[in-house]
Amino acid sequence: MSAEARLPGFAPPLIESEIPDLGDLHIEPRSSSSCWRGYNRESLKHVGRNHPVLVRRLVELFSRPGDTIGDPLAGIGTVLVEGARLGRSGWGCEFDARYGILACRNVELVDGATVRLEVGKDARSELKYVGGLACIITSPPYPNAHDAGSSEKQEVLRQKAKLHAGQGYRIAPGHLLHGNWRTNFIELWQACRPALAYNGVLCVITKDWVEEDQRFDFTRIVAEGIRDAGYELVGRHWRVVDRVGFHTFGHRTQYRKKTGRVPLFIDHEDVIIARSAE
Repeated sequence: MSAEARLPGFAPPLIESEIPDLGDLHIEPRSSSSCWRGYNRESLKHVGRNHPVLVRRLVELFSRPGDTIGDPLAGIGTVLVEGARLGRSGWGCEFDARYGILACRNVELVDGATVRLEVGKDARSELKYVGGLACIITSPPYPNAHDAGSSEKQEVLRQKAKLHAGQGYRIAPGHLLHGNWRTNFIELWQACRPALAYNGVLCVITKDWVEEDQRFDFTRIVAEGIRDAGYELVGRHWRVVDRVGFHTFGHRTQYRKKTGRVPLFIDHEDVIIARSAE
């Protein structure tokens, strides 16, 4: 991130070596259909869904049975579903009502689930009513071209935004991608801090991507925002989901037809682990 793109008062950009390496979690590739058993089939249409096995591992690592966990960007409810299966209560919020309703349907498939899910609301406002979360496990949406950095990276993000828009991705006031997404992300991480229990952990799943040898280091940018929101970066689990393509073959083909460009290829998927610095 260039100095010109940063807001006054922010700390200097991170370099990769400043985020402690916690190693590889060795999660199986997303293509394994068995991991989506127990979810509504409509869930597979969400392009940014998290790997259930990865979420399950994080729930096991950073909470205990009987704890309450949270996801302010609940999507199809993967964190809430996997937490309920492991005996955790859950709180979640999903701005997009379509996915929020789908998350409710997925949670209903888990016997005895104790989950509160806010649908169609901005988590930055709803988190002030939440407390005592053992951990927050979430994944921010992919940004659009606004404030993306170099012109090459702006073009990469612009094409991603077009693809998302074609799939009905909602960019409306209250969505984290509406306006300055860097500032919106930091506001969300700040709102998460008082919702965490003492020694509670923030786990953020992110992805870097490359196109024609141009890398967008989204993981580092997200880590900078978490640090600027007042967290201590405990570390980073890297390459937790090996991938060879951008989502599914169908999505790659659709991307090529819509843009005329070589499809994006995900480099790897990371998990940033952080605790409040206070």
